Amino acid sequence: MRIGDLDARIEIQVNTPTKSGAGDMIASWSELATVWAQVIPLTGSEKENDQQELAQDMTNFKVRSRSDITPLHRILYDGDVYDIEYVSPVRRGVATMIRAKRNVA
Repeated sequence: MRIGDLDARIEIQVNTPTKSGAGDMIASWSELATVWAQVIPLTGSEKENDQQELAQDMTNFKVRSRSDITPLHRILYDGDVYDIEYVSPVRRGVATMIRAKRNVA
């Protein structure tokens, strides 16, 4: 992996549920890590959901090797939120590839 390819700053977030004033559990996202990544856009698709058209942008984020990222996390990049679909190691101990989806209404 070439270090110069890691030219985008992303924030990996973890869901830390908290109780609302009414006692309900609500999603609350906090920072797990901010790292450098290579952003690799993939083809997008459009789907119709309950008579609403949604565009889905799939993106690969390649980061230095990490073992603490799972599909339960999400990525904040360039003001957009990406839900992690899956995580896979690239050449063990060198890099991690994260495939994530950004929904645009």
